[in-house]
Amino acid sequence: MGEVAGRRATPGGGTLTDDMVRQIHDLTWANMTRIVPASESREADYRKWREAFDRNEAAGTRHILHVHAGALRGYISYTPTTTEVYWNEAQVHPDDQGKGIVLRDLLNSFAAMLMRETAPAVRTYANRRNERSQALLLKLGFTIAGTTERGVRYVIAREDLLRRLGRRSGR
Repeated sequence: MGEVAGRRATPGGGTLTDDMVRQIHDLTWANMTRIVPASESREADYRKWREAFDRNEAAGTRHILHVHAGALRGYISYTPTTTEVYWNEAQVHPDDQGKGIVLRDLLNSFAAMLMRETAPAVRTYANRRNERSQALLLKLGFTIAGTTERGVRYVIAREDLLRRLGRRSGR
């Protein structure tokens, strides 16, 4: 797996080029518009998304990317704090979905990152319409922490997720 990391202190070092940031958006847009149709053009959406992306980067969001032959095949983005690791996104290219290879590599890299963190919990969110994401989170051992009009909040103890992913932090 090619691992490329975000602009801040991230796994593997490195920085995200504008091209790779665009690929992150395009992959997210392609997957999410299958669940919730876009209300704007792709370019208008990109401009808004990029502003949020840059704010999140400044707040410490990091990225684990699966890149093959220069093309983004999947990514996980997360934001670590002292109290939790917030798992922002997990996206796999539509052509690679259901095969398990890209997702498995991303989860292995995510587990390696979790082993270096000290936050006791991992939290995330899934859109109500994204049944595949919800099923994955439950399979990984996340429990429902709450609901919103649009989705479901999930939580798991970091150590429990590491065990589910076949790792132990030893902390």
